[in-house]
Amino acid sequence: MTPSGLVPVSDIREGDEVQVMRADGSLVFSPVLMFLHRDLGVSRSFLQLTTSSGAALTLTPSHLIFLLQRRLVPSLTPTVADALELGGVVLAGRVEAGDFLLVTGQKGVRLEKVVAIRHELGEGVFAPLTAEGTVVVDGFVASCYAVIDSQAIAHWAFLPVRLYSNLKEAVLALLRALGAITPSFPSKPVKVYNDKRFFNGSRYNVRWREEALGNSVDDRDTIHIHWYPRLLYTLASWLLPAHLVYS
Repeated sequence: MTPSGLVPVSDIREGDEVQVMRADGSLVFSPVLMFLHRDLGVSRSFLQLTTSSGAALTLTPSHLIFLLQRRLVPSLTPTVADALELGGVVLAGRVEAGDFLLVTGQKGVRLEKVVAIRHELGEGVFAPLTAEGTVVVDGFVASCYAVIDSQAIAHWAFLPVRLYSNLKEAVLALLRALGAITPSFPSKPVKVYNDKRFFNGSRYNVRWREEALGNSVDDRDTIHIHWYPRLLYTLASWLLPAHLVYS
């Protein structure tokens, strides 16, 4: 979800704003700082989590997802406040039917019960990183992180990335204020389309842009796993208890 509407995650670039959830449960838009993993051609085993409304989210078993486990549900009609207080973030492979996921809508965030879990093979893996450590995909609140079974540890580990991003923006803002640099614009006009596209099996009215410079939708096969998360995963396998590292 972007300010312009639904966009396939494969078309998202660093700097694009996407919808995220803050720690207090509010929804805002925040820029993508980097891609932890981005590979259009890789094949993976995915989980498709379907909720009582028919909404479905497809992600790898090693990706973290926000949920309220069924054994912790305090009443027949749990609330988002219950999820924020009693829920947690777990590897998608540990989600069970009856658990509740955080789903977004026009009135904010709500809970929906998982009614079906299906395994499937798919192609293409994407893990955008935001300053909040969350991202809304197909209407579900998901973590930006994977492999490490702790949202807190993963978010702390990426503090240098957030500090670097903030410092870079501060320096650029100062240089602009001093007139040392001026905003750059593409030499060709940006084309904006309203196009009917399929996204995870559903048809949406997708508004997207195509820039004629070097950041077009055709340069999507160059990132794979970023060196920083690759380093962190290696260190985690050495330092963290085995139950916190997906295998």
